[in-house]
Amino acid sequence: MQKRYSLNTHVRVPGLFYLVITLLSGIGLRIQWLFPDWSVFSQKFAIHAHSHLALLGWLFPILLYSLVKRDTQLTSFLRWNIYILHGLIIAMFPAFLLQGYAFYSILFSSLYLIVSYSILWQLRNELELGKNPVKTWAVLFYVASTIGPWLLGGSTVFGQVWMNAWIAWFLHLQFNGWVTFGLLALFFSRIPSPKWLIHVFATGTLFISFSLMLPQNDFQLLKISAVFAGILLTLSSIWLVTIVVKQHQRTTITGFIIQLLLLKSFLLGFSGLEIMQNYIHHIPQARVAFTHTSLLAIASTFLLFYNGLSKKLTLLFSTASWLMVALLWMELFGLYYKTGIPFSIQVPYIILGVVLLGTILPLILKSVTKVTQNPS
Repeated sequence: MQKRYSLNTHVRVPGLFYLVITLLSGIGLRIQWLFPDWSVFSQKFAIHAHSHLALLGWLFPILLYSLVKRDTQLTSFLRWNIYILHGLIIAMFPAFLLQGYAFYSILFSSLYLIVSYSILWQLRNELELGKNPVKTWAVLFYVASTIGPWLLGGSTVFGQVWMNAWIAWFLHLQFNGWVTFGLLALFFSRIPSPKWLIHVFATGTLFISFSLMLPQNDFQLLKISAVFAGILLTLSSIWLVTIVVKQHQRTTITGFIIQLLLLKSFLLGFSGLEIMQNYIHHIPQARVAFTHTSLLAIASTFLLFYNGLSKKLTLLFSTASWLMVALLWMELFGLYYKTGIPFSIQVPYIILGVVLLGTILPLILKSVTKVTQNPS
């Protein structure tokens, strides 16, 4: 009998392990900042390793797994593509940790992008590309976002401004395009929504990318783009929320998370304001807070629940992640130490990181047990 290979064994389970390493590396960073003498790796390099593993090791595989049918079987060629992808993920982490952006880390991440294109193409039927507008936009945003990394090398010729522009392009279309539309596809597969509304929402997301690339006072066209995109995002976000509420989904965990996701998109519509531009382009801590809000508190919570985390553990994970996000925003505005709390802000970060880690271990144990019982 021919052996059957599933995405659960080859994508979902390894993705959960990458999440564990991502959380451990985040805890390690905070310990390093609490006790600088204990530092082993460069903080800058460690941040690169942590963020790339979160995006490419955890979020891409688990979201891809969630978007295709659970019983999807792998061809030999697709299976080897996935093996290569895992090899590149595993190679990328120490490369970024040891050297930051340098030859090997850039090589492995570039090869990763090529292999990810191949995997998406082979799963095009399972992803319903061209048939499901939300999934189609999600994949288009993923591919479009990767234009940024490819152009980074050439942008060095034009200076730091253009390097920052392409990094902003990549991160925006990853967080607000690929991940956002991927989650919307999982939710709205059960709740019909007007296709034209999805296209409006996507158009606003796309045009906002141009306004986020560079400070708007440099280009008149970006100001116009920001206003246009902001209106589209704001109105379409409100409309999509009303659909969720009308379908009586607002009190479910997934419905609540989707409303938070749409609220994030609604707020993104105000990115054209000068005060928002200042935080986006000149204050790195604002980007850190926004990143963790989108990818940890919203996306990771949704994907873990969607992939089998119990309701109680989901609520615990969500609570811990939102407390961490609240600390990040308090740190951004300098509010933490104004409260007079006598210990370093790194202490609650470490505690919350351990709580996050503890919530997902039962899901990993359950998944590994299932795989050992059914190794295909």
